[in-house]
Amino acid sequence: REGDCTSTSAPLHGLPTGLSLPPSAFLPYTQSMTGILTLIGSGEFSPGMVAVHRAILARLPQPKPVFLDTPAGFQTNADELAQAARDFFQHELGLALETASLRHSNIPSEQIEKAKAQLAAANYILAGPGSPTYAIRHWAHSSFATALAQRFNAGAHFVFASSAVIALRRRMFHIERQFYP
Repeated sequence: REGDCTSTSAPLHGLPTGLSLPPSAFLPYTQSMTGILTLIGSGEFSPGMVAVHRAILARLPQPKPVFLDTPAGFQTNADELAQAARDFFQHELGLALETASLRHSNIPSEQIEKAKAQLAAANYILAGPGSPTYAIRHWAHSSFATALAQRFNAGAHFVFASSAVIALRRRMFHIERQFYP
């Protein structure tokens, strides 16, 4: 149903039933939305994607990229994935990439606020490998879903790849209305 943000049916790819997002995570579509969404199937840090990232970054007057590590937060190699993203941006694109680290929603509020501040300062928001349901669960429980929706509505460019692409569903945050009114 339109506007429904609670799953009452069978779990979606492991998403628990009854998971609710706050209404602010479902901001209504308006003509003033300026966010851009780029979806990459996989290989977001491969040499073949350098031109894609450069083309996206060229649209931004002063790129301020940030990597969201939540989808991979449960993985033992989460530090290595974040470092690979930073290395790719530094060596291939000549840009520093911050990591807005929200690997779990049950962390000190100061850490959540720091990640949200990094997100608020960014105009190029990158998320990728890991688990879509893990990302949804922890973004929803930390109010990060609301912060993501606000950044998109404010004009940030989202580059979601791998599992983060799957996380872009109605139960995550309301982007699809821009494409499917």
